[in-house]
Amino acid sequence: MKDSTQRFSLILYSEMNEMTYKIIRFSFNGSNRVMKRGLTLEEAQAHCKREDTHGEGWFDGYAEE
Repeated sequence: MKDSTQRFSLILYSEMNEMTYKIIRFSFNGSNRVMKRGLTLEEAQAHCKREDTHGEGWFDGYAEE
């Protein structure tokens, strides 16, 4: 019984500490909007490093959800 309780606690702890991130399109005119949700940190960072995630007057960034 003790082993199953420890495994459950570890799974619950892991799920609670898994952050998700959202992609926000920031516009220099102030009209920001959420583009994607539920990403891992690595996915959000990879998205923002792409060449097609910025342009004249706007760029994509990420934040914790």
